[in-house]
Amino acid sequence: MSERGARLFLIGVAVTMLVVAVMFELRRPEIGSPPLPPTPLELAARVARHPADWEAATVLAEVALDARTENRFQLWRAAYDHASALAPGRPGPPNSFARAAFFHWAELSEKDRQDALA
Repeated sequence: MSERGARLFLIGVAVTMLVVAVMFELRRPEIGSPPLPPTPLELAARVARHPADWEAATVLAEVALDARTENRFQLWRAAYDHASALAPGRPGPPNSFARAAFFHWAELSEKDRQDALA
């Protein structure tokens, strides 16, 4: 390769790197995941938008019984079932399910209490 060819190659590499750096600055990649929303209904909306987010489903299982909605028990069970299906080997979903049950023990049916202890 001649000196002129090497110079053109290096200029091409420099231009390519400059274009990539400008693209990176204009649209930075998202590192990590955005913070989870604080309320049960916002968490449910996030799980609906991102059905593979097992962490959001786990947190939803923990706070679903605090929601001011008529179907909070169904939401609690559905969030637990969803999180358990996505992360079967992780301790988060069962721990969140049980923790929520213990804080709302008096409100639960006998079946819900048995399921929380299982």
